[in-house]
Amino acid sequence: DSASKFPTGMVLNVQQALKTDVQTITNSSGSFPNWQDITGLSVTMTPKSASSKFFIQSCVMCSGQYWAVYVNLVRVVGGVSTELQLGDARGTYRPRYRQGVLENTFQDAHGPQQYIPHLIIDSPNTTSDVTYKLQGTGRNVSENIMYINRSVPDRDHSSGEYDSNGSSSIVIMEIAG
Repeated sequence: DSASKFPTGMVLNVQQALKTDVQTITNSSGSFPNWQDITGLSVTMTPKSASSKFFIQSCVMCSGQYWAVYVNLVRVVGGVSTELQLGDARGTYRPRYRQGVLENTFQDAHGPQQYIPHLIIDSPNTTSDVTYKLQGTGRNVSENIMYINRSVPDRDHSSGEYDSNGSSSIVIMEIAG
């Protein structure tokens, strides 16, 4: 009931998106960042009140062809996108996004993956639909490939070697404000 008043801090709604399939994100634009949506990792909720807060937890399992990969958390309300949880702007070339870095040769030869997390409370101050989504990109070089839920070599028992299949998720909790 829209006339009901919920106690501050009460969890009003919980939604989750789980991604178990793999995705390859290729940055061939020559510019950084060239964000692409991570398919399946978005959640849309309609706030019960404009004072509602949203507790966002996400973890993206990934690897990259060239050392660094980046994940961006975006809020979309009424077609307007806002990047969340950015670091301060300093210098010309420093990325402000959540970053994962593994040494390139090690990734190619041994297949490690990493989780890039987000944990934030957001106050969109609206009763319109709110979408939270995750985007990814690789570093701006000739082969700037990001893999979601898989390793770079993605081996399946070739020469006795194998790499694991990962999963990624985003969980949104609406909290009464």
